[in-house]
Amino acid sequence: MGLGGNSYGQLGLGNITNYSSPKQIGVLTSWLYVAAGSYAPSFAIKTDKSLWVWGNNSQGQLGLGNKTNYSSPKQLGMLTNWVTVKSGQSYTIAITG
Repeated sequence: MGLGGNSYGQLGLGNITNYSSPKQIGVLTSWLYVAAGSYAPSFAIKTDKSLWVWGNNSQGQLGLGNKTNYSSPKQLGMLTNWVTVKSGQSYTIAITG
C-alpha cells in the first residue's frame, strides 16, 4: 500500500499524485519487503527474491543506468537472490544472499 507525498512517483502508482488514503501498488500481492522514505526512491523485494525499483532517480540511485524518475515498479536486473535493501534520498544499498 502507498499513501502520502508522491512528487517523484515514489508510491509506484503510475502517477505523481499525492494520496491521503492507502492505495494498493498494482495488482501484485507477492511483495516481501519494501524500503522507502522522504524523497527517496522506493525499492521492493518480491517473494521470488527479485528486486524492483521506482521513484526519485535524480542521482541514478535506482541502478537502471539513467536518471529518469519512474512512477511504476521496474525490475532491476535478473538476479533472484536479494535479501534486503535500504534507500536514502540519493543512495541505495542492497544485499544478495
